[in-house]
Amino acid sequence: LLAKAKQKDVMQVAITTVCGIVILFFFTIAVNMHRTRNKVGKINSELQTTVDQLHNEIDRREVIERDLVIAKDDAEQANRLKSTFLATMSHELRTPMNGVLGFSKSLLSGDLTTEQREQVSIIQSSGESLLCLINDILDISQIEAGKMNLSNAAFNLRNSVEAATKLL
Repeated sequence: LLAKAKQKDVMQVAITTVCGIVILFFFTIAVNMHRTRNKVGKINSELQTTVDQLHNEIDRREVIERDLVIAKDDAEQANRLKSTFLATMSHELRTPMNGVLGFSKSLLSGDLTTEQREQVSIIQSSGESLLCLINDILDISQIEAGKMNLSNAAFNLRNSVEAATKLL
């Protein structure tokens, strides 16, 4: 009976009374309770490890989120500075370009040789192209700032292409 009890992980206690009667008690609860405590302890340890890993992951993600917010703010600031720079530079370039265009227009209205007229026409055409480019740069900064107004305008594609290739 004792061998059978040990196989089943049952604890057996024999008590002898004053009269010589042996009373056998079989305890399975204590053995199972000890095993259960060990299992619960192991599960609690694993759970604590998982909780610690989750806290570490949360901390890591919070650092990444803070870094992303800082990077986003820096990028937005850089974009605002770029837009301001483009607007300022386009204005600073447009003013002298209008002076060049005005003088070339005055020259064209005067007495010039054929060669001089052709050269001043190239200056005029190049200046107009450069002014158009400056305006396009300003348009880009306005688009980025959300302040761009579009309008329909007719143009002759052939003339535009010929004017562009004439500069080459």
